[in-house]
Amino acid sequence: MPINNHIKSLDGVRGLAILMVMFYHMVVVEGVSPFDNFILQSLQIGWCGVDLFFVLSGFLITGILIDTRKDNGFYKKFYARRFIRIMPLYYALLIFSLIFIPLVDHPKAESFDRISGDEIYYVLFIQNFSIAAANTFRHGILDVTWSLAIEEQFYLFCPFLVAAFSKKNLCKILIAFFLASTLLRSGYLFSGGGSLGAYVLTPMRLEGLTSGGLLAVVMRMPELRAQISKWVKPTFTTTASILLVLWIASKGEWNSLLIQTIGYPIIAAFFTLFIYMALHGNKNKQFQVVLESKFLGLMGKYSYAMYLTHLPIRAVFRDTIFKPEDFFIVAGSVLPAQFLFIFCASATTLLVSYLSWHLLEKHFLRLKKFFNY
Repeated sequence: MPINNHIKSLDGVRGLAILMVMFYHMVVVEGVSPFDNFILQSLQIGWCGVDLFFVLSGFLITGILIDTRKDNGFYKKFYARRFIRIMPLYYALLIFSLIFIPLVDHPKAESFDRISGDEIYYVLFIQNFSIAAANTFRHGILDVTWSLAIEEQFYLFCPFLVAAFSKKNLCKILIAFFLASTLLRSGYLFSGGGSLGAYVLTPMRLEGLTSGGLLAVVMRMPELRAQISKWVKPTFTTTASILLVLWIASKGEWNSLLIQTIGYPIIAAFFTLFIYMALHGNKNKQFQVVLESKFLGLMGKYSYAMYLTHLPIRAVFRDTIFKPEDFFIVAGSVLPAQFLFIFCASATTLLVSYLSWHLLEKHFLRLKKFFNY
């Protein structure tokens, strides 16, 4: 079942993922009441929006690879199209962050010197290893790209696996990578490894990409898809219930031992089932209505630029325009001010991303016509 056509509901999935990530990062104040703290802590679930991106990327890219693996120039086309989509905006941000920001005479700009001498890691898309080695996030603008590094490293070898193995064997390999990633990370943590390394190192974060890839394979195997379809909804409900328990027990912290050992693979499975249901909108009307909304579609369209630019925009608002210490209290709650902050910073991020799309990204994307499948 090739899925090369544009799927509107997946734009909504992408839009949901970027909103989760931005809401997580844009909580900049502590609550002044138990209700405040409950709401603000609930927003912290947004860190797993990155995992939703992993699953979606694994599904889409693996699907494209399967559908085009017999094309002439298979590898050249894939890597060229990947480069055209990812690199122009990424390297524009890199130039801005590593060349122009250090010229700014401001105390905040000085903090970016922490990666001095390690710029090559960011140039080569291996910054996640630099972050793990330092055991800390190092650059307020660029460190969000650790997840891009994981994706690009995974796609260095994924095309070769797809080209070399049948769909049936590819399923086995992806399941093996999924399980190996969970076991490797758990062993790393129990042997004294740091939680940040377990969070950002590629071999230990493959569940999302491989489960998304597995879904892409299953969608192209009608008999297997028919066998598992009846189990999707009950499994989705069960997985959601388990995640709720884990979330309460771990207080929703991405670096808790419970989440990093048991939670990550369950999150990947949950989002994989979520995307399966999104693909069958005719059977899941509630998913279809929400995910195909214009709002989520808009967020999805500009999600890449929003992901790369929302942190510096948040910093500008937080440090100069709307400081947390200036947040007003309404009826004993800081939530109105916090949500106003989120709205203003998010709207600005969307505007910047709109400009990025029309001034930069879409012009490079036209080059894909030279590498059509």
